[in-house]
Amino acid sequence: MILHNQNLVNALRSALDTASKRIWIAVPFIGHWKSVEHILGRNWMMQKDIDIRLITDIDNGSFSEDTFFVFKQYAKMKSLSGLHAKLFIVDNFILLTSANLTGTAFSKRYEIGVTLTDEKNIVKIFNEWWKIANKIKEDWTPIKLPKGGIQEPEDQNSGDLPHRWDLPRISKQRSGFTEYVSIVSAYNKFVKLYEKHNTRLIPKLSVYQEVDGFFNYLFHEHSQKPSYDYMEKKPYRPLSEANRIKEIKMYGRQYEKWLLDNPTFENYRFKCIRTIKKHLSKSHIDILSESDVKDVVNCLHCMNSFDLNKYRFTNPVNNKIEVIRTEWNNLLHNNSIELNERMATCDRKLRFFGKSAIRELIGWYFPEKYPIINRNSNSGMRFFGYDIKTY
Repeated sequence: MILHNQNLVNALRSALDTASKRIWIAVPFIGHWKSVEHILGRNWMMQKDIDIRLITDIDNGSFSEDTFFVFKQYAKMKSLSGLHAKLFIVDNFILLTSANLTGTAFSKRYEIGVTLTDEKNIVKIFNEWWKIANKIKEDWTPIKLPKGGIQEPEDQNSGDLPHRWDLPRISKQRSGFTEYVSIVSAYNKFVKLYEKHNTRLIPKLSVYQEVDGFFNYLFHEHSQKPSYDYMEKKPYRPLSEANRIKEIKMYGRQYEKWLLDNPTFENYRFKCIRTIKKHLSKSHIDILSESDVKDVVNCLHCMNSFDLNKYRFTNPVNNKIEVIRTEWNNLLHNNSIELNERMATCDRKLRFFGKSAIRELIGWYFPEKYPIINRNSNSGMRFFGYDIKTY
């Protein structure tokens, strides 16, 4: 398929919004994050197992500083001197194009691209380049572009080109939910260390659910409650990676022993997942009853920690059942709107159903896809040395 004009960036963004396995990009020029974010979206930043690789050419001064630091957090990066190709591999979607990863290319220039079906050979070529490309040194940083001058690396050759195509929309970063993507990203890094250095203790649960049980143990059940004070009293611990791994192993062994002494403690999770998936499925959510709502709310840790909010939320005077149905349906099933925006809307429309409840509900309904994010888990993350807010 040949893509050009508005369809070029729309097709690429559409593929990126549903990426689950890999995002491999080879481009010589990379623009400012304020444009690149519109092109790439944000969904991939919350995926745990996605393989993100970037090949560029740092010798030509083509990497915007702000975008470099975003990719440094999420991707493996290499530099290939003389790279000129522009290639995007997103799962099985392959785009060979004339467009660099810049707002200038996708909104001002007449670019063209072709989607390819010869996946194996294209992947082979990318892998060949990846092998001969050089790792970007840890202390390397892009040259800062002068303020008020060139806006993107390739703008120096674009003159005063007019705006022609619209970059895809991204949701506004609304107050209270701006940190969700970064928290999930940090959580995913922790989960990978947990999986690598501990034996799975409850393999019938998703790893996200097991790790939530681990954080719950450190916050509530451990004799010393080591993460509890990191909810508010203490700042995060600046642990080295080696010390973080050491403590994950140590507390993982303690959690394993505790589970042996409490073999049925985590069984409630299976029931909660079944309950929430049943009541909030696409086929049932439109006929959700007030009794169903109470069943769902009783599964949420944060609501059971603050019973008053649970009773306030389920009181029809505060939230009509029709509104709850609409907002939960939108939150869980309306994939046409970014998750961050759906969360903010739910928070605004439902009384006494705040950030922890919203993030928990997502984690319970999609146990393989999203972690449970609440004060307990964030305190655990801070205890293990991640600089995040506990709100």
